[in-house]
This record gives sequence, structure tokens and C-alpha cells, in this order.
Amino acid sequence: MIGIIAILFTTIFATIIAFLIQTAAQRVLSPTRTGIICSMEAVFGALIPWGLKMETPTALSAAGAVIMITGMIVSELQLFTPKLRSAGL
Repeated sequence: MIGIIAILFTTIFATIIAFLIQTAAQRVLSPTRTGIICSMEAVFGALIPWGLKMETPTALSAAGAVIMITGMIVSELQLFTPKLRSAGL
């Protein structure tokens, strides 16, 4: 019985509702912001267990999170876009 409840819960909330919200949000967001939001899943997947003391962060996982967040910030700020456009890329 517990397994059926878990399947129904994840089907309804984690799949159907999440998909509908994502589809609605993608209509109003730029592709860059949509990509950043979608890529944040891995970061939150690491931060939530750390915050709840369910996992202990390692130096490697912390470095990976910093690299991911930095990449997202750089892509959002579009620091290198003018240089690429002037180079014809």
C-alpha cells in the first residue's frame, strides 16, 4: 500500500504538476534562464541533503557545485557574448 501511495505521489507532483509548471514558465523565460533553472536541479540535489545533515559535503562535491554555479552566472551575465559576436561566432 505504501508503494502505491509513493508511486501516485511522485506521478502527480513530481511528474504531471512539475511538467505543467515547467511548460508554462518556458513560455515567458528566455532560453538561457530556462537552461540555468533546469541545471540548478543538480545543485539543489546536493544542497538539500547537506542542509538537512543527511550527507557530508566533500571537497570534490563542493568544488563541482562552485563550478556549476559560476558557469550559470557567467552564462546569465553573457560576459563573453559580445566578443564572440564580434569574432563572427
